[in-house]
Amino acid sequence: MARRLLIGALLFCACASAGAATVRLHATLAARNVVSASDSPATGEARGTLDDDNHLRLTLVYGGATSTVTGVALHVGTPDSAGPVAVPLDVHRDGSGGSLSDARIDLTDSVAASMRAGSTYLEVDTVDHPLGEIRGQLTPQPASLADLPPATSSSPGTSAVTSTYTNATTAPPSTPASTTPPP
Repeated sequence: MARRLLIGALLFCACASAGAATVRLHATLAARNVVSASDSPATGEARGTLDDDNHLRLTLVYGGATSTVTGVALHVGTPDSAGPVAVPLDVHRDGSGGSLSDARIDLTDSVAASMRAGSTYLEVDTVDHPLGEIRGQLTPQPASLADLPPATSSSPGTSAVTSTYTNATTAPPSTPASTTPPP
């Protein structure tokens, strides 16, 4: 009986974690991304992950602001619109730059859904640019192959791999990929 409970518990945990889908995010902050574009030389970059419980882990670094930074915030909005502040960020500021390192931010369901849809952005406001000196859209990134579990099979056989070459400026490789059956 205890063995059945243990197996059931393990299966439940495996199924629960199989549905987990952490979203990776990236943003490049620049003056050209601000809706009322500024001419600032400031730049920045942010990377983050959003889990199924709406916990955002965010790392941000920016520099080159032309005046005193007055605020850094996460906004809801598409790339061509200015949206409301969703979460003001407590960023370490150092002169014309600042950083946030692996901060954990709890998001509402609505803000998390907007983030998964690519409709959130980070903005750095300054004295000279109160509506944004630099901005970067937090874009969901595709899952990498390293995030996927290995494909396994207990059946012997062969497999074929098909590759599509999409770079039109360079000729495709002349040697096709080959596969051999496992020993």
